[in-house]
Amino acid sequence: MRDINVAIIGGGFMAKAHSLAYASMPMFFWPAPARPIRRTLVDVTEELAADGAARSGSRSTRVTGAR
Repeated sequence: MRDINVAIIGGGFMAKAHSLAYASMPMFFWPAPARPIRRTLVDVTEELAADGAARSGSRSTRVTGAR
């Protein structure tokens, strides 16, 4: 099975929902076409990005600076 890198934009409620969905994908799609790797979480400040990444299991963060 190949890995596919996933970026999550925004670290709030929907980031949590999508992170859980990516983690459980192999239970619903068998055999799974790919293994989603939660690679990056993007948010408007470094603090929000770091907090969201810690909660969602993302490996790195990026900051957009946009509001």
